[in-house]
Amino acid sequence: MSIMGISEMMDRSMLIFKKRFGQFTLFSLLYGIIIFILNNFLSVPLFFTMTLVPAEYAVFLALLITFILLVILCFSFSIGIINITMQDINSTKVSLGNIIGNSIKDTPKAVAVIIINFLIFLPITAVYAFLLYAFYNFTNTLFFISLESRLSEIIFIVILVALIILADIIIVAYLGFTFFCVFLIVEEKSGIIASIKKSFWLIKNDIRRVFWSLFVFQITVLSLYASLMSFLISATFIIMIIFVKLLETEYILLGMLVIPIYFLITIVSTVIMFISFELANIMSSLLCYNQKFRKEGYDIILRLMEIEKRKRGINQ
Repeated sequence: MSIMGISEMMDRSMLIFKKRFGQFTLFSLLYGIIIFILNNFLSVPLFFTMTLVPAEYAVFLALLITFILLVILCFSFSIGIINITMQDINSTKVSLGNIIGNSIKDTPKAVAVIIINFLIFLPITAVYAFLLYAFYNFTNTLFFISLESRLSEIIFIVILVALIILADIIIVAYLGFTFFCVFLIVEEKSGIIASIKKSFWLIKNDIRRVFWSLFVFQITVLSLYASLMSFLISATFIIMIIFVKLLETEYILLGMLVIPIYFLITIVSTVIMFISFELANIMSSLLCYNQKFRKEGYDIILRLMEIEKRKRGINQ
């Protein structure tokens, strides 16, 4: 294994996904059950907490807590995907039980990294919030209101698109850097601060290359997700038309079909989401390895380890 380009990383990701499909599937299924149990366990205290908060803040607090839990669960899930991907890079074998155990064990460190990185990115977020506020005020100025309607619409759309792109850049940068930290926690058993410091070192002088890779991965995975979801919606629509044609007057039977079709769509869309998320994590893991290859010659170390294993095998 050696330094890879973006296309090579994506191709290798597909090969790893195919090779470890069973392990990815079982891990996703078991982790999904754990998330379902936690969701039901936490929903009751969360509901009672909402009743104690004034109504105007309850919705905001609920959304904030949901977002935080979602980020934590996503990175906890990522730890498992990194563990599975590591097997192909380091030529090792890890049992499913150990993968789930490592995901749970390393989650507190991941949570600490998420919080610290949030604080690191807070000034950038504050600047972006100021830009949003300035944009809102600008749209209410006499200058903007007095503009010809067509021109004001063009200016509004251009600025809005620019702000959306900027938001995406900030989100990708935050998630990408945090993923690097979590990757080092898993791969090198690094501490919280050590993983953040080394992530800076791995990315330093390669920010454009790393960000461009993450952006391409994002577009690729989102395109795949959109394509599969479009196919699912189209297939569902066709199936519904066929059933309507066949059961024109059987309204009760048609009504009974709604629930199983809904559950089928829910299950398939969840599977598509997991597949997309797994591929994104595999690609990001390979990007982290790629930076290790560039900065510390880790690919040479892997080759030497492989040669050493072969020598031991011959001697035995």
